[in-house]
Amino acid sequence: MMATKTFPTWRAKLQASLQKHENLVFSKYFQLATIKPDGRPANRTVVFRGFLDGTNDITFVTDKRYNKVAEAAQNPAAEVAWYFTESREQYRLSGLLTVVGPEHKSQALQDARAAAWRSMSDKARAQYLWPAPGAPKTGKEELPQQPPPSADQPPLPTFCLSVLSIQEVDYYQTSDQVRYKYSLVDTDSWQELELNA
Repeated sequence: MMATKTFPTWRAKLQASLQKHENLVFSKYFQLATIKPDGRPANRTVVFRGFLDGTNDITFVTDKRYNKVAEAAQNPAAEVAWYFTESREQYRLSGLLTVVGPEHKSQALQDARAAAWRSMSDKARAQYLWPAPGAPKTGKEELPQQPPPSADQPPLPTFCLSVLSIQEVDYYQTSDQVRYKYSLVDTDSWQELELNA
């Protein structure tokens, strides 16, 4: 008989929030903050791509040429702010960010990267052929005229899977003024603390 993996309370809440809001496409968007080399915060919106299989780690994809990749390499500390409008719930999830590009050594993470690539639309995959994001425009940039990369081909070198390994969650349900902090104690154990709103 196989043992069933139990997930922490915060993840059950987050999955319930996602399910309640599945009809709202923007409910999969969250804000990710990293730390710039000069110590200032950098914040941007990314799209939730699911939990890494068998873990509580959240995933999203990114272009290797974005600043957040270099920022995570220098300082992997990161935090997500995610707000669900209908249920009025806010999640702040903090932890360590790993960016999985073509050179990453973990085969399991490379497999997850390939699965993320296959799950994307043609239009989304085509973005990884575009000129370098955030680079100054020269006026000579052109979007590629070739067909988008196939889901069956290996991910392009610019395509990365980002994995946030959650260490702490601050959950706040604003309408009822309910707030909890969940802290990772060890690999599978979480401490739950009720907070003042």
